[in-house]
Amino acid sequence: MPTDFGRYISTGTCINHYGASGSIQIKSGEGILRGVFPSIADNTPTLAFFDAVTDATGTIVAPFTPSNGSIVYNFGDGIKFTTGLIAKATGSVLYTVLYE
Repeated sequence: MPTDFGRYISTGTCINHYGASGSIQIKSGEGILRGVFPSIADNTPTLAFFDAVTDATGTIVAPFTPSNGSIVYNFGDGIKFTTGLIAKATGSVLYTVLYE
């Protein structure tokens, strides 16, 4: 596993993680998206994140093609969402989301 995850642990900030595949609601309500680690990305994969509860509206990270198991996408100070956090994946993507 990439070492970037250790950065979150050492700061003392409470970071949640959620492992998923496909499209799913990660959290309802407000929070901060900190990063994502796609461990598997195949079959023309894309991954995007939305500030919403039930549908893919309010884009906070536009669709991108994730690398397969080699990169932690670190969103620095994070991306704030207010309504909820939805991840939308196409192709075959298995990923872990870091959020507060």
